[in-house]
Parts: sequence; C-alpha cells; structure tokens
Amino acid sequence: SPCGAFYAAQMWDAAGAADSAIAYYRRGADRPALSYDREDALLYPVALRRLGDLYEQRGNRAAALDWYGRFVDLWRDADPDLQPLVRDVRGHIARLIAEPGAR
Repeated sequence: SPCGAFYAAQMWDAAGAADSAIAYYRRGADRPALSYDREDALLYPVALRRLGDLYEQRGNRAAALDWYGRFVDLWRDADPDLQPLVRDVRGHIARLIAEPGAR
C-alpha cells in the first residue's frame, strides 16, 4: 500500500539511507492519487516534497524539479496556512532553474 511505502521511506530517510528512501517514496508517490485513502492523502505531499529535496541534494536537477513541480501543482490552491510551504518549494525551483547550466 502507498501508506506502508511512505512509512518505510521515512524510516530509511531517518536512517540516512537516501537510495532506499527514494525507492520507497517513489513506490508510494507513483500510484494514482485517486487510490489514496485519507492517511495516504496526508503523506503524499510529504513524499513529493521530500523526493524533491533528496534529488536536489544528489545534484539531480531534473528529478528535483519534477518532484517539486508535482508538489506545487498539488498544493497550488492549498489553504493559506500551507502557502509558506508552497513558497519555500517555489524558492527551491527558482534556485535550481537559476543555477549555471540550467536549461
């Protein structure tokens, strides 16, 4: 289930095992959003954001932009309390686009 994958990802992430964390975050996040139950819906945006972070840390600009973009698309119209998170991710996107060698 996506929920189990998200929890496994968080466990590997906390252990500093980025490869395993990415694999499990992707396992949960790659499923269609319509299949998510309530708990998955809460964990899904966390996974999108964290995948962006992990790929950015690895220097994989294209993947980071993809996952950050998915997060922003999902939360574009989120409640005002959540908009600081959206602005923060947009800042990451802007920095990645502005890096030398970016397309």
